[in-house]
Amino acid sequence: QLSAIKDIEALTLFEKSLEDRCGPLPDAAVELLASVQIKWVAAALGLERLVIKNGKCVGYFMAQENHPFYESPQFQNILMRIQEKRKQLQLKQKETRQGMRLLLLLDGIKNTATLLKLLQPLSHPKVASSS
Repeated sequence: QLSAIKDIEALTLFEKSLEDRCGPLPDAAVELLASVQIKWVAAALGLERLVIKNGKCVGYFMAQENHPFYESPQFQNILMRIQEKRKQLQLKQKETRQGMRLLLLLDGIKNTATLLKLLQPLSHPKVASSS
């Protein structure tokens, strides 16, 4: 059922139905539901893979170096957001078995909620402030 859910409204309904049936969800279930959202956000950010270990997360951007995504306003927004949060977010290039890859490094990841909180703003264009 969970893998068939494609949007936040359906995920929220699913979570509510679980709570109605089983009562308060254990932490592991909450983490699992958050991981579904992380998967959606990561895909929207052009991340093909996330690896979480020891309070850090490495996101692997798509392998095609000449992909139009890298010229898109969305990627430019990601770059701007990373500059604002240099202590927690960094970009790095790394040679992998599949060739050179662009990586997003995230620090201070305590749980899926922390990761989701860091990733979500990257997927939303920054609103220019009026001054």
